[in-house]
Amino acid sequence: PLLAELAAAGVRDDDITLLCGIGLHRPSTREEKVAKLGLGVVERYRVVDNEPLNPEALVDLGTTASGIPLSVHRAAYEADILIATGIVEPHQYAGYSGGRKTLATRCLFPFHCPDKKGERGNEETGCENAGGTW
Repeated sequence: PLLAELAAAGVRDDDITLLCGIGLHRPSTREEKVAKLGLGVVERYRVVDNEPLNPEALVDLGTTASGIPLSVHRAAYEADILIATGIVEPHQYAGYSGGRKTLATRCLFPFHCPDKKGERGNEETGCENAGGTW
């Protein structure tokens, strides 16, 4: 219904990007996107995965007052309007999925970046001292 509402409002298909928030999980395959969104959606719209470990896909927003680096996917940064959708449900490590995790996926929570707890490092997470992929 949301895509139909956007079309009815005159938004062109070429102006819509579906940015899939995959967190620190591996990128989804085309087949997985089709299974989740349907073939018509995947063929009609630009569908991309967030890539929090790919600096080329991100826009550097600087740092917070306490020195925490901030970045966002280029598609989200360049959007005139950003609409976050999805479910909100209990999450094993982060309290709840969705909500703030729609945009904030990398090292926002101690669970995603255990270096705040002094655990050993892991290159895969992008955190200096992450104990594993969460």
